[in-house]
Amino acid sequence: MNETTTDGPAFAQNYLAEARIELAMAATGMKHCLGQLKESQVWWRPSESMNSVGNLLLHLCGNLRQRFRSVIDGLPDDRDRPTEFSERGPIPTPELLLRLDGVIDAADAVLAHLTPSRLLESRLYRSLRGDTEGTVQAVVLQTLMHLSGHVQEIIYITRLQLGDSYQFRSPPSPPAPDAKTIAADDVVFAGGMLPAHAPAAPAEVILAPAPSSGESRPAEAVGGPPLKDYLLDLEQEFQDQNDEGKV
Repeated sequence: MNETTTDGPAFAQNYLAEARIELAMAATGMKHCLGQLKESQVWWRPSESMNSVGNLLLHLCGNLRQRFRSVIDGLPDDRDRPTEFSERGPIPTPELLLRLDGVIDAADAVLAHLTPSRLLESRLYRSLRGDTEGTVQAVVLQTLMHLSGHVQEIIYITRLQLGDSYQFRSPPSPPAPDAKTIAADDVVFAGGMLPAHAPAAPAEVILAPAPSSGESRPAEAVGGPPLKDYLLDLEQEFQDQNDEGKV
C-alpha cells in the first residue's frame, strides 16, 4: 500500500473546503427559487409523472440526511423515500425552508469534522448501481453531484413557470457587441454631417515659383479650381451646418 504523501492532508482539506462551498451554493440556489415562487407554484408539476419543486426539495433533504448523517456518521436511517415523491402538499414554504436549513447545517457539520483519514474509510450505501461500497470521499462526491443535478432541475422548473420575470441571482453579462452591426449614430457621417456624395478630390497641386523669389507657391490646380477656393468652400459648408446645429 502506498504511504500517504505530505500533500495528502492538504488535498483533503481543500477537497472538504470545496465540498462545503458547493453545499452552500446549492442551498442558496434552492432558496433563491423558493423566494420567487408562490406556494401553489412550489407544488406545480409539469405533468403528473414529473416532480414539483416541493417534491425535489423533500427528496434532496432525505438524500442529504441519509448520506451524511447515516452513511457517513452512522446514525439510524429513518428515510421514507417514496413519500418524497408522492407528497402533493402544499407544505408551507417557511416549513420547507426550515427543513432545508436543518439538513444543510447538519451536512455541513459532518464535512467540517471529517479528517483526511476518515475520507478514506469504507462505507456501504445505496446508489443507482444498487448496494455500493466506496470511500467516504466517494460518498461526498456522489452526493454533491446528485444535489447539483436536482438544483438545476429546480431552477428549470422555476424558470418554466416564471418566464421572463425570473430574477437571476446576479445580472447576466451583456452580450458582446456584434462587429458586423454598427449603429447609425456611431457613423461619423450620419445625420447629414457629410454630403451623400463626397466632392471630387482636388486635382494635383503644382508648385510654381513665386514671382519675386525662388520660393515655391501653390498654383492653380490643373483641371480644377484653386485649392484655396476648395478649402474655403469646405469651411463655409461646415460653418453653415454648425449654425444649423448639425455638427
